[in-house]
Amino acid sequence: MISVNLDSFEKATRIVAICSKYSKDIQVDVHCGHYIVDGASILGVLSCVGNWVTLQVITPNTSKYNGFIQEISEIDGVTVGEKNED
Repeated sequence: MISVNLDSFEKATRIVAICSKYSKDIQVDVHCGHYIVDGASILGVLSCVGNWVTLQVITPNTSKYNGFIQEISEIDGVTVGEKNED
């Protein structure tokens, strides 16, 4: 799981851009309170601004997962944990 302090619209749009880039190979669910939105949905992710969110990355493709993690880790306020095997 990946924890993100989603404290700005800029950060939200960067996350959506990265999720969209990998959307053919990776499903990213953004958990915001009791809501779950698609990481590639600009409206869904923007609705979570001002909150801590958790990104759940679902893919069998390890190389795409690693590329996603590398890119998402470059955003300030992102904490990457262990790979979720869902």
